[in-house]
Amino acid sequence: MLRFLEKEKRKQERGITLIALITTIIVLLILAGITIGAITGSNGIIGGAQSAKEETEISQEKEIIDISTVEAMGKKNRGNLEEEEFQSAIDKHTNEKADVTDIGEEFEVLFEESNRYYIVDKDGNILSYDNIVTDKSPGDITKDENGKELAGTVDEPYEIWCIEDLCDFSNRINNNKTVSYVILMQTLDFNSNRSYVNGKISTEGLISSCNSVEELKNNLTTGEGFIPIGISTSTGRFRGTFEGNNKEIRNLYINTEGYAGVFGRTWQTKINNLGVTGSITSTNNIAGGIAGVSEQSYYNNCYNKAIITSKKSYAGGIFGDGGQQARELNNCYNLGNVTGNNNTGGIAGRASGKVNGCYNLGSIKSTGGYAGGLIGQADRKY
Repeated sequence: MLRFLEKEKRKQERGITLIALITTIIVLLILAGITIGAITGSNGIIGGAQSAKEETEISQEKEIIDISTVEAMGKKNRGNLEEEEFQSAIDKHTNEKADVTDIGEEFEVLFEESNRYYIVDKDGNILSYDNIVTDKSPGDITKDENGKELAGTVDEPYEIWCIEDLCDFSNRINNNKTVSYVILMQTLDFNSNRSYVNGKISTEGLISSCNSVEELKNNLTTGEGFIPIGISTSTGRFRGTFEGNNKEIRNLYINTEGYAGVFGRTWQTKINNLGVTGSITSTNNIAGGIAGVSEQSYYNNCYNKAIITSKKSYAGGIFGDGGQQARELNNCYNLGNVTGNNNTGGIAGRASGKVNGCYNLGSIKSTGGYAGGLIGQADRKY
C-alpha cells in the first residue's frame, strides 16, 4: 500500500512539473510575442526609430530652406525670392545635393539624398512636402511602381506615378482602348523634372515618346501641350473611374482646338478627389478644368485652380458642357478664372443634374451669352 501511494505521488509530481513546464513555455511565448511586436511592429522600437530619424531629417531640411530663403531675399521685401539666389543660398547651407526649380507661382526644392521635395511660395513659406517614389515602369499604367502587372480592376486599378504614365493613359483612351479603373499615386507637376522619369511612353498615340525628360517636358508645356484624355466619341472618350487620391495635376498646359480639360470627353465616368492647376484653353470648342464635355458622369471632391478659356464655346471650372447628360457634382469648387464665349460658369458652363456643396471664388466672364457663379445654363434638375 505504501509503495502504491508513493507511486501515485510521483505521478502527481510529474503531472505538476509538466503543467508548470507547459505554463512556462506559454508565458515565454507570450512574452516573446510581445517583445517581437515591440521591436518590429509598426509602432515598435525599430519603427519608432525610423520615424524619429525621418522627422529629424524633415526638421533639418525645413531649417535649411528657412535660412536660405531669408538669406536669398536679404534686404529685399518678402515676395522677391528668385531661383538663382535661392539655389545659391541652399548650396551654402547643405552638404547634400538640393535642386531649386521655379515651377511658376512657387518653388520646388528637391533633396536628392532623402528623395523628398518641398513646395515653397515666393514669400519663402513652405506650403507642403512629400516623398518621391520613382516608377520602374514609366509610361505604362498597367504596371505598378515596381513593375508588377496590374489587373485594372476596382481592387487593382492601373496606377499613374509620373507624367509618362499620364501620357500613356491619354494615348490608350484616344486609341479607343478600354481602361476602367485608374488611380493617381503622386502629385504631378508638368514644370518639374521630379514628375518625369525618362521621357519614354509605352504606347503610340497623339503624345509621342521622347528621348529625354527635357524633350518631353518641352513638348507638354509649349504649343498644344498635353493632349486631353479622350478627345472625341469616334477616337475615344473615358468611361470608367478615376481616383485622384487627393493628389493634384499641377501646371497643366492645354491649348487645343478641340475639347479641353484633363479629360476631353467623359461618358458614364466617376472622377474623385482630384485637383488641377495651370492653363487650359480651347480655341474652337469646349473647355473645363477636369473635363471639357461630361456625359452621365459624377464628380466628387474635385477642384480647379487653372485658368479656363473657351474662345468659341462653353467653359466651366469643373467641366464645360454636360447638357442634359450630366449627373452629379458633390463638394467641388473652383478658384480659377473662367472665360467663355457663352454658357460660362464657375462649376459648369452648361449642365443638368444635382449640385451638392459646391462653390466658386473665381472670376467668371462670358463674351456672348449665359454666365453664372456656379452654372452658366442649367437645363434641369438643379
